[in-house]
Amino acid sequence: MIATLKAWFTTYALWLLLGALAAVSAFAGVQTLRLAWAQGAVATFERELADARTAAESAARTEELKSIVAAAKAAGQYEKGKADANTIADALLAHLLAGSVRLQPRWQCPSATAVPAAGAAAAEPDAALADRAGSATRIVRSADTCDAQVDGLRALVCADRGLRLVGTECVR
Repeated sequence: MIATLKAWFTTYALWLLLGALAAVSAFAGVQTLRLAWAQGAVATFERELADARTAAESAARTEELKSIVAAAKAAGQYEKGKADANTIADALLAHLLAGSVRLQPRWQCPSATAVPAAGAAAAEPDAALADRAGSATRIVRSADTCDAQVDGLRALVCADRGLRLVGTECVR
């Protein structure tokens, strides 16, 4: 009886061992399949990430290029405004010296007869006139240059916000 029991136990133990080996083998196969699927998913994700990164870089470059173009346009407008300011100031100086344009009374010096003990300025009225004309010209040039700079900066801000400049307002 012990021999029969021993044979029966050995047979079933072998079958049990064989079943456990089959289960472990199946488990390993399933894990291998899961690993292969995960590696494929990771590779797909990495490709999609690279595509998204490329698209984002391209969009950023496009926006940067738009910003550079807008800044260049604003700088061009500023330089044109500055040149126009110099032209206007030079024309004003020429007209003041020629006498075709006169300064407002608040910018004019009192006449030589109204100033007691008039000195060198009265002796050289043309020099005083040239000095006043030069001062007025510098004031006009500075004001026009400031206006050109404000206009250029306003255009740059509008362009940076994706708006367009109409007069002095940024609009869509």
